[in-house]
Amino acid sequence: MVTKHSLDCFDKFTARFIRSKVRKLIGLAGFTESDRADLLQDFALDLLQRRKNFNPKTANWEAFVVVVCENRYATILEHRQAKVRSQEREARSLSQPIRDGEGNLTNLGATLPDSQSGKRTGRYRRSDQDASDLAHDVATVLEQMPPMMRKVCEIVMRDSKAAAARELGISQGKLYEILGRVRARFEKAGLRDYLA
Repeated sequence: MVTKHSLDCFDKFTARFIRSKVRKLIGLAGFTESDRADLLQDFALDLLQRRKNFNPKTANWEAFVVVVCENRYATILEHRQAKVRSQEREARSLSQPIRDGEGNLTNLGATLPDSQSGKRTGRYRRSDQDASDLAHDVATVLEQMPPMMRKVCEIVMRDSKAAAARELGISQGKLYEILGRVRARFEKAGLRDYLA
């Protein structure tokens, strides 16, 4: 089981961003909860190896982290999808015994996701841990917003943008300006992939 302390060598933004990329990978291309520790380690190692290329005179650390992690994310997905296409993975029985992430013996069929739509789209329901982490991250970002931005978020989550502008007595242009600042805060917190 991975604890949040596994990324202690990084600043808060970096650790949060790595966790968000791993969270997004779980359920894609066959990655499961049992892959979480390996994925966290993979991102951390890649970033540590590339840190020697960071030049604070030409870029800021957060931008460097985003670029390195986005590239690693794409590489991991590309590699996994190539593995999924390999012939050795094609013909297997669902009753074939395999070892799960904890080393316990189970049937291959027991490791498949519950959702058929997940199979078609490549997306699966978030684990309880992922949902809890995401809710905590969103709550943290909301707590740090000024009252007006927080109020806009509350209204837009339950109603339309036009209704939010009417309720707050502001123009739609002003509302979109505020929503742009809200989006920027969520992106800075490493939650870009969860914005609609």
